[in-house]
Amino acid sequence: MRFINIILFLPLVLFGSNLKELINLSQKNEQYLIKQIQIEQAKLTSKEAFRNYLPSLSLNSAYVANNKDRFIIDPQESLFAKVSLNFLLFDGGAREANLRALESKEKLSLLDKEQNKNYLALNAITLYFNTLSLEKILLANQQKIAFLKSTFERLQKFYDAGLSPKDELE
Repeated sequence: MRFINIILFLPLVLFGSNLKELINLSQKNEQYLIKQIQIEQAKLTSKEAFRNYLPSLSLNSAYVANNKDRFIIDPQESLFAKVSLNFLLFDGGAREANLRALESKEKLSLLDKEQNKNYLALNAITLYFNTLSLEKILLANQQKIAFLKSTFERLQKFYDAGLSPKDELE
C-alpha cells in the first residue's frame, strides 16, 4: 500500500512542491497551449477578413521588344501599363456581419481558453488537497497502528504478569 501511494504521488511531490507551482505547471500543458494557439488563429483570421474588404490598388506593366521579322503594322517595341483599383461599394451588410461573426469567434475562443485555464486550476487544486488529505489519513493510520501496538504490548505485559484475562488480550 505504501509503495502504491509513493508511485501515485511522487510526480506531485517532485514537480509541485506548493499549490501555486502546481497550478502554474498545470497551465503549461498541451491543452492550454492549444487554446492559446486557437486564440491567435482567430485573431489572424479576423485581421485577414478585414484586409480582404479594404480597397486594393494594383499596377501592372510590361515591355515587349520584337527584333525579328515583322510586319509594318507590328511595332518593334511596346510598353504596356495597367492600373486597377478594386473596392467594395455595397454588399448588403455581409461584410459587417462577417466581421462581427469573426469577432464573436475570437471572443469565444478567449472565453474557451479562460474556461480551460480555470478547469485546469481546479483540477490542480483538487489533486493538491486530495494529496494533503491522503497524507493526513496515512499519518492518522500510522498513529492508530502505533497506538494499537502499544495497547497490545501493555495488555501482553498484564497478561504475562497474570493481571488480565486472555479474552482481554484478544
